Amino acid sequence: MGAKAQYFRVVGYVADSSKAPIPDVSIFITNGSVAGTSDYSGYFNFELRSWQYELVFSHPNYQQTTIIVVLDRKNDTFNIILPGLTKSIGAVEITRKWV
Repeated sequence: MGAKAQYFRVVGYVADSSKAPIPDVSIFITNGSVAGTSDYSGYFNFELRSWQYELVFSHPNYQQTTIIVVLDRKNDTFNIILPGLTKSIGAVEITRKWV
């Protein structure tokens, strides 16, 4: 009889720098597998096998954040702050035509 794979629950909260929840954050394992998504209140909850993972938290309006998670003895909880994107524009030239 083979060894049974052990799963651990990964739960947490994703927020912006003001600690407001961020819904619809995609959570990926670096191999490309989707682990989960944050809900409307910024909470996420999923299970992974016992192992070490690099989790990527991604949302179009925020900077992507990566954390290392080692699941080997217990469930784990993470609170993630995603920094906002800084958008800048290049040089702007304003001209006026004199008549």
